[in-house]
Amino acid sequence: MNAARRYRMTKKFIWSQGELFPRMSAHGEFNEEDHLDGLLHSPVVAWSQGAKNDGSTEREIKDLEEKWTQAERTNNVDAAAPLLASKFVNVDYAGKITSRTEFLAEQKATKYESSTYDDVKVIVVGNTAVATGILTAKGRDASGKPFYGRLRGTDTFVKLPNSQWQCIAAVDTPLLR
Repeated sequence: MNAARRYRMTKKFIWSQGELFPRMSAHGEFNEEDHLDGLLHSPVVAWSQGAKNDGSTEREIKDLEEKWTQAERTNNVDAAAPLLASKFVNVDYAGKITSRTEFLAEQKATKYESSTYDDVKVIVVGNTAVATGILTAKGRDASGKPFYGRLRGTDTFVKLPNSQWQCIAAVDTPLLR
């Protein structure tokens, strides 16, 4: 496909909330004046623009995951806070969504007896990395009730302009087996 045709095709879409949506005018036509700079930051484009990865990024993300787990294990919320982006969002095992502030407050009130994050795998695409692993944790939740859980964690990290990686989203899914 030639560049002019690709431009005409992509000019009719914007990247929003992880999906491609046509941008329509009030009259139901495509608004040709809108620019696609959101599309240029999509994972598909980032994949093709990403630098070659020698495995060091995967190691760096795994190290951040270990720091986060260590912070939980030692009940040190201040050690975990710099790992989370200002617009961080968490989805817990029950589907509850919390902001960075809410998440850190819950973590501060939670007292871990043990916490491990095993079988960590990292996928890197451009300036985005997704880490998955198995979280096993035991302790007392914010209300003081004892808990034990095994969850599949999925953490999405973004590389900031200062070259620092921060987690922008975390999702925990209960393991049924």
